[in-house]
Amino acid sequence: MIRSRGVRATAVLALLGATTGCAYDVFGPSAAGTYDLTWANGRFVPAVVYREATPGYWYTLEVTSGTLDLFHHGRFSLQVRMRETDGDLVTTWTQVYTGDWERDGRDVWLYYVDPVSDRELVLSGFLSGGYLEVPVTGILSGEAVLLGFER
Repeated sequence: MIRSRGVRATAVLALLGATTGCAYDVFGPSAAGTYDLTWANGRFVPAVVYREATPGYWYTLEVTSGTLDLFHHGRFSLQVRMRETDGDLVTTWTQVYTGDWERDGRDVWLYYVDPVSDRELVLSGFLSGGYLEVPVTGILSGEAVLLGFER
C-alpha cells in the first residue's frame, strides 16, 4: 500500500506541474523568459567592443542592443544588434543565434549550429536572479564578448 500512495503522489505532482505552465523548475523560478541586453564587456549598451585608430583611419564595432528569449519548451533565440563604423561607412546588422537551451542550477547552456562551419557549438552562461551573463563568440574574430542580460 505504501508504494501505491507514492505512485499516486508522484502522479498528482506531475499533473500539478503540467497544469502550472512550468512557472517553476527544480532550481526555483524558471529561467524561461525574455532578457534584454544591458551591457557588453562591462559597459552599458550601446558599447564599443573593438576600436582601432591610426592617423586618418578609424574603425569601431559596437553592440547596440539585443534580446535573449528562453522558451519553456527548451528552445532559445538570441539577437545581438551591431553597428560597425569603418572610416565614414556605417553598417548595422543583427547577429542571430537559435537552438536549444538547458539549465543546471545557475549554469545555462545555449546550443546552436554555427552557420559558417555547420558545427554544433555551445555558449555557457551564468544566471543570478533576473540577470544572465553569457560570453558570446562570433561577434569579434577570435574573442568572446561578455554580454549581460536582465529580465
